[in-house]
Amino acid sequence: MDADSTWLTIADVARRTGLTVEQLRAWESRHGFPRPERLPNGHRRYKAADLAAIGRVVRDRDAGLSLEAAIRHPPDLILSDVM
Repeated sequence: MDADSTWLTIADVARRTGLTVEQLRAWESRHGFPRPERLPNGHRRYKAADLAAIGRVVRDRDAGLSLEAAIRHPPDLILSDVM
């Protein structure tokens, strides 16, 4: 891991996204998303880009996409353009 980067714990990400720690773990287990870095002890660490991607998925899901579709949805595609 890059020492100059700000790394977030799963609790930090949950707090910032409105998701629960359990939801984040389930998404990772079931859908392979997000893919955080792992410390040698197995603890997850997330980057700002992970936080942005999770936020996009939450917004797309809230806009009507299924979770699976929101995860696969290209980040540069504006959802209102296709609905």
